[in-house]
Amino acid sequence: MITALIAVLLALILFLLWFVFLKRRRLGTTGGFSCGGELSVDFTTEMPGTRPNPLEVDEFIFDLLAPGQPETTLDEMSGHTGLNCGNLLRVTIPAPVSSIKMVLIHQADPVTVVATEPGGSPVGAPLVTSGSAGVPDTVTLTGANIGIVQIRSPQKKTVLLCIGAE
Repeated sequence: MITALIAVLLALILFLLWFVFLKRRRLGTTGGFSCGGELSVDFTTEMPGTRPNPLEVDEFIFDLLAPGQPETTLDEMSGHTGLNCGNLLRVTIPAPVSSIKMVLIHQADPVTVVATEPGGSPVGAPLVTSGSAGVPDTVTLTGANIGIVQIRSPQKKTVLLCIGAE
């Protein structure tokens, strides 16, 4: 009886280690996209489903700014898994950087991306995506002291596939 219990506990520990260390991979070629950077998150390798709001991954904080929004979701769009941006997704970068690269897919109107300093002052002008609906669109923002990125999707039909910061 004790041997069976130990075997079950070991199996559970191995599963948890697999989930924590292997499932939360950093960017690379696994999803076919490379946001790169010293700090990065790739949602394309994750399973669709709900997650807490705000969601913290590798020190990035992804916060859906909608009243009463207790969870975020990883959704599939055009064959790719990404974090649903809702109407407004705020991404807090672990440390201020000078460059952000992200890959987005939208199904409706173009998306507006705004970079700010940690205190909220804008870094450059807002950027409006130019890619076609349903096609991955790479967005690069540069400027001094970027600490927060806001992704505005007027029709809630945008997913963030990956984000990298340098």
